Amino acid sequence: RDDLVTGVQTYDLPICGISVRKFTIYISEIIIIQCRFDFINCLSMHVTPLIICYYILMFNMKNTRLAFDLVTISHTVFILPLILSGYLFISKKFIIADFLLIIIASFGARNLGFIFNRYIDLKIDKNNPRTKDRPLPSGKISKNFLIFFSFISLALFLIPSLILCKSTIYLIPIPLVLFFIYPFLKRFTFMCHYFLGLVLSLSPLAGYYAFQCSTTGIFELLSLSFFTLFWVGGFDILYALQDYDFDTKNKIFSIDRKSTRLNSSHQIIS
Repeated sequence: RDDLVTGVQTYDLPICGISVRKFTIYISEIIIIQCRFDFINCLSMHVTPLIICYYILMFNMKNTRLAFDLVTISHTVFILPLILSGYLFISKKFIIADFLLIIIASFGARNLGFIFNRYIDLKIDKNNPRTKDRPLPSGKISKNFLIFFSFISLALFLIPSLILCKSTIYLIPIPLVLFFIYPFLKRFTFMCHYFLGLVLSLSPLAGYYAFQCSTTGIFELLSLSFFTLFWVGGFDILYALQDYDFDTKNKIFSIDRKSTRLNSSHQIIS
């Protein structure tokens, strides 16, 4: 195990002893030297395969299972149809390569959202009986692991997005900022559920833009975005019912604990 300049220990590759720090320097050199002329093609042909191979070597079965538990990978299926609906709305034909790139980018983006949420809510999760056994609160994974998985997820989000459409580089910060804001809202407002819905309502618009690379005609998908906003918001209200007693005791904001009457009405609406 190598120490970074900061003194933080990094994981080593099971073979060749290549640490995260060394690998990051190696990737940076490739980007600076080889990608200065054709950035997007270089990312797809050189950098992406290296990151995927390193991910496979770095993550043994145990680590992969912990990573999937961390981000509740099974829930990804809920958002994929919404992203793909935006793509299929505008595309005249089904392209396998685009389909796979959208799935990979969606996987990376959603991972980042969950990582932000898990890390920011770490103290809350440690005290919550329902969540205290999750990988991060229980100490099954370290912060080093979390940082490494964050960079992997960012790469999986960023690179396929740029391959699909170069101008997404200007839009990628939007979901990242929203991912970061969401975990804090449950400390201040009962409307946190619908903010989560707002974040995921960008999904069909993102699928549309990934293919069209333009906002022309994108407003035709607003009805689907509104559906996503309230569908996810309602789902999150029902999900929060599990923590009603804990949220009430610890003053965590959720519609479920606002009042019994409001609680019942929102269950029906959801």
